[in-house]
Amino acid sequence: MTGTGEMVLWQPDTLRVILAVRRMREAGVPAFFSIDTGATVYVNTFPDRADDVRKAIADLGIRTIPCDVGGPARITDDHVF
Repeated sequence: MTGTGEMVLWQPDTLRVILAVRRMREAGVPAFFSIDTGATVYVNTFPDRADDVRKAIADLGIRTIPCDVGGPARITDDHVF
């Protein structure tokens, strides 16, 4: 972010999600956020708390896309690209 041509891609909702996750953690909810270079916040939690975390974010008026952990590693001959 300090080089020439830097961009800040965060939006107001980016910070709203981060602050919501911090509030959840203060309340004892095991929620953790990660963010890439864009405005998308990834919120992780344990499966038994996923509905609570999803609802807290949805209550902000922010769309959520639930995902699960992938399966075990395996060798394949299928090409991905």
